[in-house]
Amino acid sequence: MTLVAGSYEKYILGWRLKQKKKNNEEEEGYGLKPIFTYPAHMGPIKCLAMAGPVLVTGGMDDTIKIFDLASYCEMGSLLQHTAAITSLCFYGDESSVKSGGSTYPRNLLSSSLDGNICIWDSDLWVHLKTLKAHKKGVNDLSIHPSGRLALSVGRDHYLSMFDLIKGRCTFKSNLQKEATAIEFNSKGGDFYSMVIEDVVSVHNAEDARLLHSLHHKKRVLCLAHTENGLLLTGGEEPTIRAWDLGTGKIAFSLENVHKSRIKGLAVLGSKSTTESDDNPYFIASASSDGLVRVWDVRMLNRDNPAPLVETDSKARVTCLAGCTSKRVKKSPPIVSEGKVVSDNQETALTSTEIQSKSKDKDFSVAGIADDSKPEKMSHIALKKKKFKNGLGIKGKKAMKLKGHNRLKGKRPEI
Repeated sequence: MTLVAGSYEKYILGWRLKQKKKNNEEEEGYGLKPIFTYPAHMGPIKCLAMAGPVLVTGGMDDTIKIFDLASYCEMGSLLQHTAAITSLCFYGDESSVKSGGSTYPRNLLSSSLDGNICIWDSDLWVHLKTLKAHKKGVNDLSIHPSGRLALSVGRDHYLSMFDLIKGRCTFKSNLQKEATAIEFNSKGGDFYSMVIEDVVSVHNAEDARLLHSLHHKKRVLCLAHTENGLLLTGGEEPTIRAWDLGTGKIAFSLENVHKSRIKGLAVLGSKSTTESDDNPYFIASASSDGLVRVWDVRMLNRDNPAPLVETDSKARVTCLAGCTSKRVKKSPPIVSEGKVVSDNQETALTSTEIQSKSKDKDFSVAGIADDSKPEKMSHIALKKKKFKNGLGIKGKKAMKLKGHNRLKGKRPEI
């Protein structure tokens, strides 16, 4: 299981959740092993997303960075947006997004403060289409599990719905207030949850009917859906709440999990993954004081439950993402004119070559071909370059030392 956090100090930090074993091979507990610390952007990191072996990050420098977690290398940058990146969301069929799968997800959607949503082909990383979503910046977006529609909320107080088959906005609704987050439930997409200040509203995805209003004491900053129909929320108050979307009531809560506000939540180890069915899922939380903690759901019935494992990132965490795969496979090499292109070789494909390679490939999220032609890849740096100082066995130590040296010392005020 892998956890990746983005920070205000421009770094991404990765850990692997592993079981500790004694000399006689008996299970002793869990630990978070640091994998990498890498300065990914020129400004603070706003969001990130993981799917299989792919990690993408968005920052205040208007850039999306792509990383391959199988080979620990930076694949390139996407430079279509003209303002800070606010949300990243993958879409792919079950075989491609499946944890530990050997292929990349099919599409990536990105939103920005420039008011636009960009659709990318995550195989060749081609920009397919730009949708004008809001008059002001986009705060968040979410793709329906079917891949046929997407929802976004923006600073103009509007909710926008997009038909991803036709590639256009089909509906807008004035919310009267600014919504900061929106997300479909991960199983079936029957509901979507929207955050407005300290209230999370749960709506029916078919007719947008309000089902529940989940009230909190303070502003909600992050949410995550589980496979068994629960909604996890966290924010300004140091409490993680799990809401039953069927009844709208609290299923369980974790009090005083952090000393400062919760900036990210991730669900790990559900039964839908490739791991064994008796493996419990864990809840990972990150706060702005730099602490990352993992909680075992089985221990929630105890009085004052302690975290399963925790680590101090020594950075101001801004976002968190998790992947349940034990070991992701390396993606297949790119084939150009019958020749295999190595990872260290730069690939310069023209639009004609892209179209010839993709005659049988649809350039739409839902599987229906889009009328718009893919743009040239001149704005994408497809050259796979190793993380600075490398992330091989020797490079990991070098990156850790470099990152921790910069982050040591007195922590800045939150």
